[in-house]
Amino acid sequence: MAHEGAVAVLLNANAKQVSDRIQGAISHVVPPQDIFLSHSKGEARAIARAVVDRRYDTVFIGGGLGYEVNNWLRFDVTAEYRSKAEMTAFGTYTFGGGTFGDGYHANLQSWVFLANAYVDLGTWDCITPFIGVGVGGAYNKIADLTDVGIGTSGSGIGRDSAAWSPAYAAYAGLAYNVSQSLKLELTYRYLNYGSTTDTIDCTGGCNPDSYKFGHFSSNDIMLGMRWMLSPAPAVVAPLSTRG
Repeated sequence: MAHEGAVAVLLNANAKQVSDRIQGAISHVVPPQDIFLSHSKGEARAIARAVVDRRYDTVFIGGGLGYEVNNWLRFDVTAEYRSKAEMTAFGTYTFGGGTFGDGYHANLQSWVFLANAYVDLGTWDCITPFIGVGVGGAYNKIADLTDVGIGTSGSGIGRDSAAWSPAYAAYAGLAYNVSQSLKLELTYRYLNYGSTTDTIDCTGGCNPDSYKFGHFSSNDIMLGMRWMLSPAPAVVAPLSTRG
């Protein structure tokens, strides 16, 4: 069964920060059937298989390290791995007065690295809306590329190429202050992570040809946790004295 548009959340039950309060907060924004809690490596592997079997659009995992300048400006650097996502394309050409086509199918894997800046817009009832932008690079790999002729008997296979491309992102989200040290984030992100080129070798004896697959982009809904290594100190009112 495909879970189009659904978000799978995987939690480590043995992690100190994954408390009942955190699980309860997540359950308010993610349906229970999409929350997975692992207690061991074996259970984590079983969950990974379940996520693949349910055919979530793309599985990606990542993390980052950042610095909070003040109560409205912060920066971080992030890295993420995006699992194989199916990619389909079509093209047409004319030859000998006729019009023919090709159908392409492949899998795309990516590593994405970004440097990000965020602006927190204020806090109300422990909720902080924020916006942000990011720039960086992506390492994209095309695998299992096939080319099937439409209106012809031609076909071909790719060479599983990989290349670096520029990447950029835009963010908008909400952070919930679970405690002084822990924030739970629900974020929308638009990500553009470039393009890559692969060479197709024809099975019918024709010359190899290169094809560029570009404008890789994704609209992501991300649920994450932000752990403050050095929580902001509590504000203490100054003592008043009489002169």
